[in-house]
Amino acid sequence: MKGLLLRAAALLLGSAAAVVLGELALRFLRPPVLAVPASDYAEFFAFDPELGWANRPGGHGRMFSRGEFDTEVRINARGLRDRDIPYARTPGTRRVLCLGDSFTWGLGVEAEETWPKVLERTLPELETLNAGVNGWTTSQELLWLRREGLKYRPDAVVLAFCLNDFRENLDGRAGLYERPFFVLHGGTLVLRNVPVVQPDRARRRPAAAWLTNHSILFRLAMFGREWLRAGSSRKAGESTDRPPERRGGPADQLSGDPPARLVTEALLAETARTCDEARALFAVLLIPGRSQVRPGPGGGLSTPAAEAAYETVREICRRHGIPAIDPLDPLRAAEERGDPVSFRGDLHWNARGQRLAGELLAERLGALLPAGGRRP
Repeated sequence: MKGLLLRAAALLLGSAAAVVLGELALRFLRPPVLAVPASDYAEFFAFDPELGWANRPGGHGRMFSRGEFDTEVRINARGLRDRDIPYARTPGTRRVLCLGDSFTWGLGVEAEETWPKVLERTLPELETLNAGVNGWTTSQELLWLRREGLKYRPDAVVLAFCLNDFRENLDGRAGLYERPFFVLHGGTLVLRNVPVVQPDRARRRPAAAWLTNHSILFRLAMFGREWLRAGSSRKAGESTDRPPERRGGPADQLSGDPPARLVTEALLAETARTCDEARALFAVLLIPGRSQVRPGPGGGLSTPAAEAAYETVREICRRHGIPAIDPLDPLRAAEERGDPVSFRGDLHWNARGQRLAGELLAERLGALLPAGGRRP
């Protein structure tokens, strides 16, 4: 009996040592996919019944991709990837609220390298708030603006629009979480999928949540499990992506699915109306497709498709009198000079791309904002 207990103890100690050594090895090697897995929002994001998900207040960690970036992420107490900023205005400054998805949040760059912070440094009389959240759509940005954003009493609201927003504005599915979305009935926006139901896979026991946040080895196990599940689903003929009617690029949604254009136009018009009622300027920062900026293989959408979607956004803005800031030319010029504006293995802007967009926005917004701040 004593020998059996000794063998069991030795086995447990050996297993614990293997786990510790494995964790240390992974921390040394830092495999890029395991820094913060794309399929796991536990590190920086949290479920929200009204928005689907949002930045996790107080979230802190690192996000890295081997050979591309290694950045610190810190979420403030109110859920912004920014310093702590009170609702009360800072005397003598004008305030700009910046909405968007991962291009605004700053995937791959430091917080101070994001276009909202470039804007703030370029125009020191401005105070900017980075309210970007990875994966958000125009619908979620509008809902958050109504619920939280207007409490900051901004002089201006800038919404960064990505071409994939056309498709995703119609879709309530978004990987780990679901999200709210709007439909049009008789020309009126009607909210659907609220309250959002938290999927079972997003409900983590406290121990699992702690391990997800602190153990790369545990995240590796979860990543492997999800990969195996996805493989099993593919073999069984199940969809592991969006419903078939929502597949395809933005151009597919514009030409073959008119509701994508109509709902997106209504959302932008409603956001402009909301800002106008709050006496705040509303502007849209256009995010061009990668193939527009870097023509050739690996650009995602074909250039004609991206150009068609891009022109549609510009036309929507013109029709509703919404200032549209278009960074395509400076981004493309940098690429032609051999200065990449996005990461090699990722479509997101690097620090250079963020800087170019922020500087152009400063030039345009500086001329648009009333000298005295908020509109009369």
